[in-house]
Amino acid sequence: GKVEKAADTYGNVSLTFQIDGGAEQPLTVNGNGEFTIEGTRFTESKQQKFTVTAADVFGKTTTESYNVYRDSTKPVLSVTNPGMLETRTVTLGGSVNDLGVGVKSVKWSSEENGTYEAVTEFTKENPGWSYRVDDLGEEGVKEYYFKAEDEIGNTETKHIEFIYDKGNPTLTINPSTWRSFMPSEGLSVTGQAQDSYKLKELRVTQNDGSTKTITFDEGNDQKSWSVDIPFDENGNKKDPENEEKYSYTFELEDAAGNTVKQTTGESEADFT
Repeated sequence: GKVEKAADTYGNVSLTFQIDGGAEQPLTVNGNGEFTIEGTRFTESKQQKFTVTAADVFGKTTTESYNVYRDSTKPVLSVTNPGMLETRTVTLGGSVNDLGVGVKSVKWSSEENGTYEAVTEFTKENPGWSYRVDDLGEEGVKEYYFKAEDEIGNTETKHIEFIYDKGNPTLTINPSTWRSFMPSEGLSVTGQAQDSYKLKELRVTQNDGSTKTITFDEGNDQKSWSVDIPFDENGNKKDPENEEKYSYTFELEDAAGNTVKQTTGESEADFT
C-alpha cells in the first residue's frame, strides 16, 4: 500500500494497523510513503477489514478502513473432451468458476508454452465458455491447452487430446483366394486394409469361436494381409477335419476405434 499523506500541524504522526479489529500493530512507511503487509497476515478465502490509524503526539487520530480478500486459490476449470471426431469443425467448451476475486479470462493454445488467445465465447457472469475450431486440418491426434486466470493472476491449465478421423477403414478380401482347399495344404486368405488416418488391427473369427488378430504397423497407406485357415483357439494353423465347414468374420479396426466387418461364406476341405 501507500500512504499519500501522514502529517500533523504539531509534528510527526505514528501509524498503526488492525485486521478485523484485532491488536494494533506498528506500520512502517518508507521515504516514498509506501508500506508492505504480508499476505499471510490475512485469512485465506475470507474478506477482512484492514484499518490504518494515524495518531499525533496529543493522541488525536484519523482512521481509514479497507476490505481485503486474500485469494490464493486457482480458478476451477473443466474442459469437455470430444474423444473422437469425424467432422472438420468442432466447438470445444467447458465451465470455469473462481471462489475468490472472480475469473478474468479463459484462453487457448495448441502448445503448453505457446501463445494463448481468448476463447470464442466467455463472459465473467457465465461459468460456461466455448471455443470453435473451424478447420482441424490433417487427420490425427489433436492437442489443445486451455488456461483460466482470475483477477489477481492465479491460473489453472487443462490439456486435452482427441482424434480427428474422417471415417471407417476399408477392407478387401481377394475373391480368388476363397475356395475349397486340399486338406494337406489348408488355405491362405489374402486381402488389403486401408484407413485415411491409421490402422490398428484385423480380427478374424472362425465359426467355432477361435480368433486370430493381425496387428498393423504405423502409417495410413494400404496394407496387405494374409491368414492361414483353418486355425486353432491359439490362432495357429491346424489340419482340417473331414466334412467340417469353415466360415469367417473379418473385422477391421482403425486407431480411432472405427470398424468395418465382412462375413464370408462357407469353405471346406476337399477330401475326395
